[in-house]
Amino acid sequence: MMSKLEVIRALSSDVRLEILRLVYQQPRDIEDLAKNHLKLQPITIRHHIQIMHEAGLLESYEERKRSAGRPKTYYRI
Repeated sequence: MMSKLEVIRALSSDVRLEILRLVYQQPRDIEDLAKNHLKLQPITIRHHIQIMHEAGLLESYEERKRSAGRPKTYYRI
């Protein structure tokens, strides 16, 4: 169960609020958020997503576009 403090911390960043706004529109992966929307390094996006995931604000799922290669992880509210 998430604590109020975790949720407040997760929502205390403008970057995290923007990630939530973008993911609310449609599920997105870290690469899309980093390159096309936020112009930040993927490791930075991953850090923010991890905080929101731990607070219970985001969930993840994997989707494979082709038969070969690793599946992409997408995030949604």
